[in-house]
Amino acid sequence: MWYVRFCCGIAIVGLSASLPAADDKVRSPKEIMASTHSFKGLLKQAENGVKADEPKWEDLQKVATQYAKETEEFSKTKNPVAGKEDLWKELTLKLAKSGKEAEAAAKKKDAAALKKLTADIRGEQCARCHDTFRVK
Repeated sequence: MWYVRFCCGIAIVGLSASLPAADDKVRSPKEIMASTHSFKGLLKQAENGVKADEPKWEDLQKVATQYAKETEEFSKTKNPVAGKEDLWKELTLKLAKSGKEAEAAAKKKDAAALKKLTADIRGEQCARCHDTFRVK
């Protein structure tokens, strides 16, 4: 009898460990864009913060870390335009890579690298993605 209870207990623990937690829910591209690329979003905060004569690196590091986390999440979202799955994957993975590079630049307190990254993201990467995927 104890054996049956033991096996049931193991099965329940194993099953519950494989279920996604509520925190694992991936937000929609629109939700992520609102927090990362809006006028008050994380990218804008990084752009403004690194422009200062004496950047507040502790604040910039927190912003860049959160930006890296959210751009990584963005790469896991569903493609909003049918038939463009490969391009969606390419562009969202590139953005996630740029997010990690921005985080590394902020940790190193490398203002020039962070300025270049934010400009590249705001310029080429935004335009390429929005030209194809932005819902109008």
